[in-house]
Amino acid sequence: MAIMRLTGFVLALIATSLIASCSSDDGTTSSSPTSNSPTSTTAGRGATVGQIGKPAERIDGAYKITLTSVVDPGVCDTEDTATPPSDTGDRLVIATFVFETSDIPLEGAYLATTDFYSVTDQTVRTTPNIEDQYQCEVNSEGQTATNNPLPNAQILRTGIFRVPIKAQLLGYRDPDTRQAFEWDIAGIPTAPAQETTVAPPPETAQPTTATPPPEYPDPAPEPVVIPPVTTVAPDPDSCIDGTTRYHENSGITYTCRDGSWHEGPYN
Repeated sequence: MAIMRLTGFVLALIATSLIASCSSDDGTTSSSPTSNSPTSTTAGRGATVGQIGKPAERIDGAYKITLTSVVDPGVCDTEDTATPPSDTGDRLVIATFVFETSDIPLEGAYLATTDFYSVTDQTVRTTPNIEDQYQCEVNSEGQTATNNPLPNAQILRTGIFRVPIKAQLLGYRDPDTRQAFEWDIAGIPTAPAQETTVAPPPETAQPTTATPPPEYPDPAPEPVVIPPVTTVAPDPDSCIDGTTRYHENSGITYTCRDGSWHEGPYN
C-alpha cells in the first residue's frame, strides 16, 4: 500500500508540473506575435496606430498607407461657402499620404474625403478632406488614382483637414474592412499668427502758397523808342554839279547832281 501511495503522489506531482509548463508556454505565445510590428498596435478604439513616416498595413496585406508629413498652414484663402477655422475653434492641417497597393485587387475609392476623422479627448469627429474649400497651394496629385487603384502601385495623396485645435489624432477608416488607422498630430506646431499689415496713409501734398497779385499792379514799362538818325542834306546853295560833301551829323556822303544833293558818293 505504501508503494502505491508513493507512486500516486509522484504521478500527481508530474501532472502538476506539466500543466504549469503548458500554461507558461501559452502565455509566452500569446504575447509575442505583435510585439515588433508597428502596424499591429491598436488604440482603445481598436485602431491601428501608425507613426508619421512609417507605413501601416491593412490586415490582409492589400495595401500600406504612410502619413509622410502633416503641417499646419495657418490662414488660407477660403471659397465663398467655407467657414474660417478660427470661427469654429479649429485649425487646418495639410496631410500627405503614400498609398502603396499589393497584388490583391482593390475596388472602390480609398482615402476618400468622408473616410477621415479626428479624435479629441476620446471624442471622435468626422473630419472630411476639404481641399476644395480652401486655397492652401496643395498638390492634389493622386486624387483619382485612389479610385479602383491598380495593383502594385504607389500613389501620393494630399488633403486639407479642419480639426479641433486640441485634436490628438487624425484617423482614416478603410471603406471595406472598416479597419481604422490613426496618427498622433498633437505635436504638430500651430502656424504663427500672421501680422496684419496696415498700409501707411497716402502722403498728402502740402499746398503751395502762391503770392497773390498786387491790388494795384505797376503799369507795364513803355518800350524804349530810339529815334531815327536825322538826315540833313548840305545847303542847296552850295550844290555844284559833280561835287561831294560828307555830313558829320548823319555820317552820309552827298553828291551834287542837277542842282541838288543826292545821298551817295557817286553820280
